[in-house]
Amino acid sequence: MLLTLVSYAIYKLRQLPALRGTGASGLKINGVFFRRYLPAVSESPTGEIAARRRAPFAIITRNVGVFFGIVAVVIFMSLAIQNYFSNFSMTEKGANAHTYMELQKLGLLHSYDFAPTVVAGIMAEKLAPGFDSNQARLIAQLQQHTVVLVQTPANNGATAELQRSTGVGWFALLDTAKIPHRVQTTVAGVRSGELMLLNEQRILTAAERAEVGDALKRGVGVLATGGVATRDAMGLLDSAGIAWAQEQFGVKLLLNEHPEISLPTMFASDRAPWWDVPPGLMLEWFPADTSFEAVSVSGTQALLKSNYRGYPVFSNDNSDQPTARTRANFLDRGDGVRTAWLGVAPTPIAKNTPAENAYVRHALLHVLAWTEHVGQARAANWRGGKAAVAVFSVDSEDKFENVDQQLAIFHKADYPATFFVVSNLFQKYPDMMKGVTEDIEIGSHSENHETFENQTQQEQFDRIQTSRLEIEDLSKKPVLGFRPPVEKYGDDTIAASLNNKLAYFAGDGRFFRFAPVYVANGRVLFFPRVMTDDFNIHHRRDLANGDEIVRVLKEDFERARLMGGFYFFSMHTQAFGLPIYKAPLLAFLRDIDGSGVAWKANFRQLNQWVRTRDLLTTQIVQDGSKTVLSVSNGSAETIEGLVVQVDVGNGPPRSIPITKLEAGKEARFDLN
Repeated sequence: MLLTLVSYAIYKLRQLPALRGTGASGLKINGVFFRRYLPAVSESPTGEIAARRRAPFAIITRNVGVFFGIVAVVIFMSLAIQNYFSNFSMTEKGANAHTYMELQKLGLLHSYDFAPTVVAGIMAEKLAPGFDSNQARLIAQLQQHTVVLVQTPANNGATAELQRSTGVGWFALLDTAKIPHRVQTTVAGVRSGELMLLNEQRILTAAERAEVGDALKRGVGVLATGGVATRDAMGLLDSAGIAWAQEQFGVKLLLNEHPEISLPTMFASDRAPWWDVPPGLMLEWFPADTSFEAVSVSGTQALLKSNYRGYPVFSNDNSDQPTARTRANFLDRGDGVRTAWLGVAPTPIAKNTPAENAYVRHALLHVLAWTEHVGQARAANWRGGKAAVAVFSVDSEDKFENVDQQLAIFHKADYPATFFVVSNLFQKYPDMMKGVTEDIEIGSHSENHETFENQTQQEQFDRIQTSRLEIEDLSKKPVLGFRPPVEKYGDDTIAASLNNKLAYFAGDGRFFRFAPVYVANGRVLFFPRVMTDDFNIHHRRDLANGDEIVRVLKEDFERARLMGGFYFFSMHTQAFGLPIYKAPLLAFLRDIDGSGVAWKANFRQLNQWVRTRDLLTTQIVQDGSKTVLSVSNGSAETIEGLVVQVDVGNGPPRSIPITKLEAGKEARFDLN
């Protein structure tokens, strides 16, 4: 600016009359400065001397003026450019700040302070929010009925001991629930509206069998346990009694070839008696009488014998179609006659967890309720009333560049998925996730794919938070779940996920079932992986082609569907991300979609569904002369695609679809 002013002053001085030679006298300016530096305008003689002095100065001042003018223009332009880019930078920062605030309003990019969490019991299973209230309503209905335990004198010796030990379990259950009950030594005398319990009644004479038939005709529900009617008075096999049991209870009783071997029991949940027990739950819950086993020939099997790998044990009785060994069977003849057979003992198992024993108790109560024609209603496990839910995930780690190919497969199959992303690779290849749509969820797979073993809770918290923030910043989507690298984690990892406000944890097979588990006192949903993953398939040398791969995948899926449960297939960018698996994966996705038996979901969708469903209240109530189904949504979320399964006590169950039920609302349906 100073140079600009000096140049301007020189320009003005050149316009003075003395400098233009307008008079003999000219213009005299006194002063040392002007005599030394500008003699042409200082006090000097007129005429030729002054003219000679002015000529060279005019040239100099003209050149100096041009020079300073150019300098001034350059300075002005520099200042203008600097000001422009300064404003641009501020605008960009402002835009980023605006985006950051908008993302925070959407629940993203929140940094949390570390708060140490006590981890004792953090992995203990917590029952679903509505479990206790649902059970209380069921007990209240059962308290209106009487259970009659039949124990005839003919059953002595070993059978008498079975009756005594299992009777203790039944009495404990009935006393705790305050359900009316009594013991009879004869079959006769059970009244209509009561439930007959043939507890370990191995010996049942022809006359007694006839009396049971008469009771059924009067509308008495009959529940038999163990090897009912399999022995005569001499303790020998009674073929007539075995045939009678098959007709009355829908089970074929077979001698157990290995009575010394105890194998666990698995729950199926999409069939009678419509209990709210996790599908595929495997428990060490055994029969009291191991001399006989059963297969279902009619009715519905809802408890299956399984091995410890979670595969049902099938019969070898030379039948055309192999049938799973059953431990509970339910037969509704459609004329108001219901019978049930139970192969497991009514006693809690010491090695089971409190939650697992709660499921045993719940199952026994449901068996009593179904047999006694007590009306029940429950929300179907999965959206649309589907028999199963199939979820696919991709651990996006090594060979991250294969993400593009896997995204394309899910888009082509029109199938949702969850990509668990290593965030430092996401930062390195941000364009790999540009194909993400609404049905593609992004979760955390850590920030660098190092395991979480032997790290403090704070270290794990910081790592998960770093990964979460980096993913949310790039994807502009919330991170709701975490999957630990190589499935190695501890209680502190669950606590670190909880303190990052994550909703779910995709883990290993610590809980064997085809259903999620509430842990961390119900605040985190744990999704167990009990199925084959792509590494298992990748390393199998016996799978020669794509068709063989699809066959193995379908067999695994069928296990989950059989139990009415959750199928979880975990993939990796360095395994099923390879081109050779593109065709088999696409064929498998299309096969599941085409079958129509499974709900297609990602983990975000499944997490929201389970949490909302578990806060529903479903019950059958009397409204004057009307029988009404009441469904209330106690959650903060609207639920869509709900199907309620209703058993009014007679005939086959009904399914009532509810397209949409808003938070806090109730829907009613006339069941008459």
